[in-house]
Amino acid sequence: MTLTVGTDAYFTLDGVRAFWAARGDTAWAALSDADAEVHIRKATDWVDRNFEFIGDKATGIQRLKWPRRYAEIEGHAVDETTIPWQVEEATAHVAELYRAGTYDLEGILTDDAAAISMQKVDVITVQYDTSKRLQGADIPSHVYELLSSVTRNNSGGLKRA
Repeated sequence: MTLTVGTDAYFTLDGVRAFWAARGDTAWAALSDADAEVHIRKATDWVDRNFEFIGDKATGIQRLKWPRRYAEIEGHAVDETTIPWQVEEATAHVAELYRAGTYDLEGILTDDAAAISMQKVDVITVQYDTSKRLQGADIPSHVYELLSSVTRNNSGGLKRA
């Protein structure tokens, strides 16, 4: 099923592929459209669930939080049909975590194999090195930083008419 920006995705498949290709990542070009779209939908859902955005939904019946009315970024009004580049890029970053298999829908890093520091078979014991288990945590913090100008309670803040 094709992605529909504003309905089930914040960024197009071509947009995500171009975003990563411009950064030298070829993995997205190798994915089937269906697999890539699943990762983009999951990323959109994660972004939608984890942030409160400036402004109000453009319509009362839309599924996603963007597009929005009364949104202003750095002193500039955002058109009611526009999804800001910050939201698109955040979606691309989270989609990459899903593509790499290191994130689940709850936003939990799931590549525990690299973090196992000890295993014991009899009376089963598994010990994790948490510094390794949390690898990749800088990408979610980058997402928070990227979205700071379009979320509530920040210096970029909400201005209502």
